[in-house]
Amino acid sequence: MREDDLIALAYTVESACMHPIARAIMDYAPYNEPIFKLESSQNRNGEGVAAMVRFREKSLRVYCGNIKLMDKFNVNLDVNQLRENMHSLE
Repeated sequence: MREDDLIALAYTVESACMHPIARAIMDYAPYNEPIFKLESSQNRNGEGVAAMVRFREKSLRVYCGNIKLMDKFNVNLDVNQLRENMHSLE
């Protein structure tokens, strides 16, 4: 998946949230409104957002959140790679 698609998906999911991190994601994106259709979303306090987004003629489940959320939905992450990526952003 291309980076601009990832940013557009994150923007779409976070557009329904008022959390400061959601606002930061939206400020980063070069959009003024969601690119894709948000079909449903569920805010999960202390974890993030689980959502369904219409993406290229398919419904796609998207998770924006922390490790707890990813573990809850069995999203496999390479934690070492994430840490390395985070350090490169500092």
